[in-house]
Amino acid sequence: MGLRPPRFSRRALLWMAAAPAAAQSQKGAAFPSDRRWYPDPLTELTVFRLTNPAWSSYLPPASHHPAARRGNFLLYGCDRTGKAQAFRMDLKSGESRQLTEMEALDAASLTLHPDERSFFCFD
Repeated sequence: MGLRPPRFSRRALLWMAAAPAAAQSQKGAAFPSDRRWYPDPLTELTVFRLTNPAWSSYLPPASHHPAARRGNFLLYGCDRTGKAQAFRMDLKSGESRQLTEMEALDAASLTLHPDERSFFCFD
C-alpha cells in the first residue's frame, strides 16, 4: 500500500496558478501626475506636457475616441511598467491609473465605448 498524492480540484489548481500573477499585477495602480509646463526654446511658446518622456506614451487616433466628451479624462497607452499597457488619465489632477495587464497591447487599438465606462483594445 503506497502513499497517494493529494487530490486537488480544478478550481484549486487554477487558483494556485493565478495567485502569483495576481500578486505581481499592477492593474488598478495609480501613478502621480507627470504634467509640467516648460518654455520651448525654439518657438518661445509655453508647452504643457502630460507625460514623462522617460517612457513611451501613445495616444490612440482621434477616430478611436480617446478622450471623454466632457474632457475630464483621457485614454492612452504607455510602457512605464515595462510593457505597453492602457492607462486612464484624470485631466484635472493629472493622475494616471493602469487599466490593463497585457503581454503585448496594441496601443493604437485603444477605443472608448460610447458610454465612456468601458473601453476596447487588442492584445
